[in-house]
Amino acid sequence: MRELVVFLHDVGQLPPVWQPQVEALPADLPMSAPWLAGLRPGNRGEFSPTAAAQDISNLLTERGTDRGYLIAHGFSTIVAALAAAQDDRVAGLILISPRIPPTRRQIRGIKLMMRFIPRSQAIDKRRFGEVLDTLSSIDLPQTLQKISAPAMLIGVDGDQASQDGVGTYLKHLRVAAGKSVAAQPAHDGIPEAATTPIAEMLETWRNNSSRIETEDDRNPGPEA
Repeated sequence: MRELVVFLHDVGQLPPVWQPQVEALPADLPMSAPWLAGLRPGNRGEFSPTAAAQDISNLLTERGTDRGYLIAHGFSTIVAALAAAQDDRVAGLILISPRIPPTRRQIRGIKLMMRFIPRSQAIDKRRFGEVLDTLSSIDLPQTLQKISAPAMLIGVDGDQASQDGVGTYLKHLRVAAGKSVAAQPAHDGIPEAATTPIAEMLETWRNNSSRIETEDDRNPGPEA
């Protein structure tokens, strides 16, 4: 059974943001932290959440993956949900500070706030606004209801948007559990307190998978 952990960065983040979590996981566990399709600096094409989700499925295929675990932060949780809804190889989701598609009013407020934030090396402010516009069209409840894989939602203390996202995802996902962690200390926006729950959840899912494989080997079923 070939496994792969895929780390998805938030809009405006760089893939190496996950380095502390990568270092905390077993060295023999295959991992990947790709750019979300359409967000690599210098890419002038439009960002599409559905295309980014398909790119994750393509990655699972390229790596010969049977069981993929998606770990996402912020707005990339929407892309992770789209990927899990369309690909049964996704065997688990860990979503940190999950976000819901922004409303037009929220986008206007975010764009106004962005004027006072230093420019990111990962994405410019105009591009950030365009990505939010695209994400606003996603029907998140319908997407979440299609997901059969288990999920763990990690909210951040004091972050109301994070807690609201956890509540929304828990409401619509079939199999999910929520957890809240301290906001600080953090590495580029990802709370360090999320590292241990990530490692423990992955270990649980992997152990459950191993037991199922063992039982199937012992009970191969009737011969044809």
